[in-house]
Amino acid sequence: MVIGAWPDDAYPLADSLWLVRSGLDRSRFYHRLKKELPAGAALLVAPLTDEPSLWPKFRGMTAGALAWLRSGIQARTSRRGPKFKASPE
Repeated sequence: MVIGAWPDDAYPLADSLWLVRSGLDRSRFYHRLKKELPAGAALLVAPLTDEPSLWPKFRGMTAGALAWLRSGIQARTSRRGPKFKASPE
């Protein structure tokens, strides 16, 4: 299965199990994705925090899944810039 609306922001964990980054809220994402799936297909949509210590533990998934998660955090962090700016002395 390929997730049509988010091909660059999706990572397959296993058959029929994906990690997806989306700017949509959970409900909108769920309903948009539900329309793409065959009738009766199982679907679970759950948010993941940006805090790695709160990510679910997994093993036996597609190689690179953890690196894909980390890459999203690094990309968002680098766009934000530094958290604190040095004050002029």
